Amino acid sequence: MNEITRICPWLNGFAHSKKPIFTPEECKIIINHGLNFWEEKTGMIEKSGHRQGYKADLNYRNVTLYTVSKEDLGWGAHCNPQVSGSWFLEKIYDNIQKFNSDEEFGFGFDIRGMFEPPSLMKYESPSGKYDWHIDIGSEEGMSTRKIAYSLHLNPGEYEGGELQWLMGNDPSTLDGATIGTMTLFPTYLLHRVTEVTSGIRYALVGWVHGDSFR
Repeated sequence: MNEITRICPWLNGFAHSKKPIFTPEECKIIINHGLNFWEEKTGMIEKSGHRQGYKADLNYRNVTLYTVSKEDLGWGAHCNPQVSGSWFLEKIYDNIQKFNSDEEFGFGFDIRGMFEPPSLMKYESPSGKYDWHIDIGSEEGMSTRKIAYSLHLNPGEYEGGELQWLMGNDPSTLDGATIGTMTLFPTYLLHRVTEVTSGIRYALVGWVHGDSFR
């Protein structure tokens, strides 16, 4: 029998930065740049069954995405954001690496980089939401997602839109998010964004990748 060399008690939870990673001014820059220069898309969901494509279902996922263009980032295949020329991805990736490698609290996942561009998520009242889902999918890029991140760009400017996880009978809700803070969690956790009841919720979301879980 092979010896178990590491036991991590934090793999069924999320982590949240105690201090902002970005200033309010920097968050506004990300929002405005995404709205004006990135590709606008409707949020889709994966159809039932393996590799069956995607469909729109506004009762399940009602969100507009603004996807970073590869040209805008200097993005290349299997990109290392530290050399991509993107100031905000460098900071995000550095903070994720630092947390992930923390011997006491980090996930300790084998991560290799960001293989998918991030997206600016726009949830508008009164029906913007994303129901329960996980962030691992059947396609090549999606199947290698290890850590999900959500950069909170405008807390306090909307109502509702709570980020929640289901790790038991009752949802766990993120409390105390302020502008510029970031939340990390393993991509296999079931989570949702509740309905936005007032205002518009903006968040920059993406993933750090590595070999598929095994």
